Amino acid sequence: MAPVALFILSVLAHLVVLHSAEAKHCPVQFCSSAGNISFPFKSTGDPPECGLFTVDCSDPERPRIQLKGGGYWHEFQGSLASTSIFIKDRDLAGRLEKDHCNDGAFDELSLPSASPIPGVSLSTLNLTLIKCNILDKNSSPQPKDGCGNAYHTYYINSSNNNLPNPLPPRCETIQVPMRPSQPNMSSSLTAEFYLHVSAPECFQCTESKGECLVLEGKFKCAKGDKQLNLKLGVGKIVISAFKYLIVGNFRMASVALFILSVLAHHVVLHFAEYSEVEPSKHCPEHSCSDRTSPIRFPFKSMEHPTECGLFTVNCSVPTWTTIQLEEGGYWYEFQGPLSTTIFIDDNDLANRLAKNYCNDGVLDDLSLPRASPIPFVSLSTPNLTLFKCNTTLDKNSYPQLIYGCGNAYHTYYTNPSNSNLPSPPPVCTTIQVPMRPSQPNMSSSLIAEFYLKVETPDCTQCLERKGECLVEEGKFECAEGDKQLKLNLGLVGAAFVIIVLVVVCCFSWKKRIQKHQIMAGKLQSSSYTNTITNAVNTS
Repeated sequence: MAPVALFILSVLAHLVVLHSAEAKHCPVQFCSSAGNISFPFKSTGDPPECGLFTVDCSDPERPRIQLKGGGYWHEFQGSLASTSIFIKDRDLAGRLEKDHCNDGAFDELSLPSASPIPGVSLSTLNLTLIKCNILDKNSSPQPKDGCGNAYHTYYINSSNNNLPNPLPPRCETIQVPMRPSQPNMSSSLTAEFYLHVSAPECFQCTESKGECLVLEGKFKCAKGDKQLNLKLGVGKIVISAFKYLIVGNFRMASVALFILSVLAHHVVLHFAEYSEVEPSKHCPEHSCSDRTSPIRFPFKSMEHPTECGLFTVNCSVPTWTTIQLEEGGYWYEFQGPLSTTIFIDDNDLANRLAKNYCNDGVLDDLSLPRASPIPFVSLSTPNLTLFKCNTTLDKNSYPQLIYGCGNAYHTYYTNPSNSNLPSPPPVCTTIQVPMRPSQPNMSSSLIAEFYLKVETPDCTQCLERKGECLVEEGKFECAEGDKQLKLNLGLVGAAFVIIVLVVVCCFSWKKRIQKHQIMAGKLQSSSYTNTITNAVNTS
């Protein structure tokens, strides 16, 4: 029994090694409301190769992120699972409000390079400032389109011309986040902004079950060789089984074949989980243009059937891509990729809004759909609730509502205190419109340039199971293909039957040989007895 025990021990050790081979160099960490920390983000305890942007979750209520090594820790909100994070730094916002031309505030507000390493990029609406040293205060007057302090003068390139090359002596450039369409530098600066993080190579790496790393300033996809090890392990056991059969050690051969069946199950289940072969999809991905990523759920192209998504994308003009947020609604112009956060940048709507912000048609086009088009799919952006009323309201009946604007057909009110109304005015409906945060009144709050966050957690889980996300009768549906699984189960069943037959044949063969040996021994013994008897009789 010692050889049997040693053989089983070697196989179990092999399986343990295979399991430990799956362990990642940079395990995913959890950070309270921010969710899991994974590439291109890393936790404070991770080695430098695990990511580019370090997340500090020591205070669960106020997680922070460092966008460059040794840089400022920005407070942020929301999940790290999306490709865009919402920086909302209350401390930095307060300092900017007190002194918008402070060197320390600018240094901490400045953004890192748009491409920290090849294959990973950062993007947000930003303003380029030219920061120049002051040597002679009299020869460095306050700039018309910038600001100055006791140490530096800051200039902006308001005409969007190319920067001078080379820059003036003792000058450098920095990029800071900005609010769109603001008249001057002081109102443009903001400590509340969406930062889009794009890492397409890492997405492809994780799809192929690799691990994303940064080595020597370059992106690296580290892939395990578990499948190869499994195949080698099966091969070794098969060879062992046949070797034992050849030498006639049927007990060891049966043990090897039994373990082979168990390992075969493990291999097929592994391939069923990690197989890159996907069934044909009902809604194949469409390529839109070089500016956007492929169109997939919750987005759909104009050629897709209705069940393929919620928000239709029109790419008929590659340089002018538009999206419809609700059926029959307005087509918003947008920029950038179709990720979990999209950037609506509608020049036409912005111009109409600037000309007449109280126009019914403008506000109807600007209004957002419901926060949840279907369960488990949500839209979110900073928004303002407007009460659209057919007539002017009595101030005494609704003191919570503040007059916003009016036209010949409707009057619009806001509820700045966000207090609940006892009952909605009967002559009013509500609409939600995107807004700039921290603006004093309705006219300055309305905006046609905003980030829209789209969350689909159920679809993410569906895709991990190699399923396809669909919308059926107003509900989310995960259509999972089972052809590959059935094939794998069939192979397991066939392999198991063959192994059982081989084991039965081996035992039958062994019994037949033993029976033959017993009969041969009896015949030999009988022949020997007869010989002795004949010899005695002769003598």
